[in-house]
Amino acid sequence: MPPAAPRVVQWAKFLGNPEAPVVVEVFLDAMCPFSGKMLRTMMDTVMPKLGQNMKLIVYNYVQTWHFSSVILAKAAIAAGQVCPDKYFPAFRALVDVREAYLEEACCGKTYCQIMEELGSVVEGVGIDKQKFMERADVKSEKHTDVVNEVKLHTKYGRQNSIHVTPTVIINGLIDPAISSSWGLPEWEERLKYYKEQAIPVQP
Repeated sequence: MPPAAPRVVQWAKFLGNPEAPVVVEVFLDAMCPFSGKMLRTMMDTVMPKLGQNMKLIVYNYVQTWHFSSVILAKAAIAAGQVCPDKYFPAFRALVDVREAYLEEACCGKTYCQIMEELGSVVEGVGIDKQKFMERADVKSEKHTDVVNEVKLHTKYGRQNSIHVTPTVIINGLIDPAISSSWGLPEWEERLKYYKEQAIPVQP
């Protein structure tokens, strides 16, 4: 039997209220500037204000035309496996250094060199670098755990026909209206809309 979907077993990390009536699933690529913009908005503005009314789940969704996307996705997932509570700060730290890993900036570096650098990046937010590097090591069994989670995030996105990042699913349906340019007012209005659509629980 195949493994359960990520949101069922909590492979993907979340912020907010786990029992909230509105579940927001966001597909982000650390190398995508629009993904970074949305992540910062959600962490800095939206979740502090609306977090009790929503559950935000974030998937690392690799966009293959970015040379370093899979490496940064593996780094974010490895950091989350080492210390789940530090996942979002680690992901944000990786997003903040994305320009250093554009093709023209790092085409001469090896996978191991990049992972060593990213290990120092996530160490800055409290991730144990040694444990991180154990998961980054392609010869390690723990690396298999990282790859398996990358696969789950990817399969879940493909199953839902996700093409671009960021893409947002709310309560099971893709919401194409949502933009990375949205701020708190737009999210408040959208959340209010979905809360009003909730089906009443029968006694």
